[in-house]
Amino acid sequence: ICWFESQTEYIQAIYNASNFKGYPNISFRWILKVKDIWDWLPAYYEIDGISIDDFEIEYQSYTPTISDITNQTVAEGKAFTAIALDQFVSDGNHSYTEITWTASGQSNLSVNIDSNRVATITAIDSDWNGSESIIFVATDPAGYTASDIVTFTITPVNDSPVVSEIQDQAIAEGNDFTSINLDDFVSDVDNTDAEISWTATGQSQLTITIENRIANIILPNNDWNGSETILFTATDTGSLTSNSTVVFTVTPVNDPPQITDIENQNISEGNTFASITLDNNRHIINRHYSKNDCIRS
Repeated sequence: ICWFESQTEYIQAIYNASNFKGYPNISFRWILKVKDIWDWLPAYYEIDGISIDDFEIEYQSYTPTISDITNQTVAEGKAFTAIALDQFVSDGNHSYTEITWTASGQSNLSVNIDSNRVATITAIDSDWNGSESIIFVATDPAGYTASDIVTFTITPVNDSPVVSEIQDQAIAEGNDFTSINLDDFVSDVDNTDAEISWTATGQSQLTITIENRIANIILPNNDWNGSETILFTATDTGSLTSNSTVVFTVTPVNDPPQITDIENQNISEGNTFASITLDNNRHIINRHYSKNDCIRS
């Protein structure tokens, strides 16, 4: 309260409400107690008495103010720094706890503002990159608002290709393995199928050819049977890789014996034919002989 004397007829009292916080149109009663030493007061004041006057302070609300919230940029897969929104707002009439915050404008980003008015910004898709501008709005209990636009940017990084499981194959000896369309088993958020290169390793009895990302598995020896494990590796343009192991099995079947040409023999009468070793050193062969009562020259 400030006192000053402007005229001899009266004294004016002024209430300084610059820091007042409350609600509109608050009524006050002003009580002026006058001492008898103030003999110069006008006659309508009673000496050693009390003068009572009613007055009203009109409450004026102030709009909240938001200072600039710093833009943020992170690499793909990294986290944005959480924002303590209390640090960026001021309001002459209300405390931080009375300010309500909202965020709008996001589509690929998610914004969560907790009860402590801390904003957490995350990418909905961990592989997404780009920029979004988000509007943060502070609202006080009187409905006054202030806002700030903040840009959040995620820069791209190369992601590894992902190779899904390629099914094992088993065939009977003498049959062919099914060709493999490798495009069906790889995904890469940064590269197309055509930008992925493929290799196959681990084969010894099998031959693997890859053309236009189609793998052909060839069995050079039709009589071979057994299993081989092949490692298929996909490599992207950034030299990042992913792989899958595939087991190729050839089951045995009974093969008929094969006889190579046995040389004819000619001898003179009275001599003996040379013995013939029929084993081929690879297979056990049941040998059958035709009966000949005699051999005529």
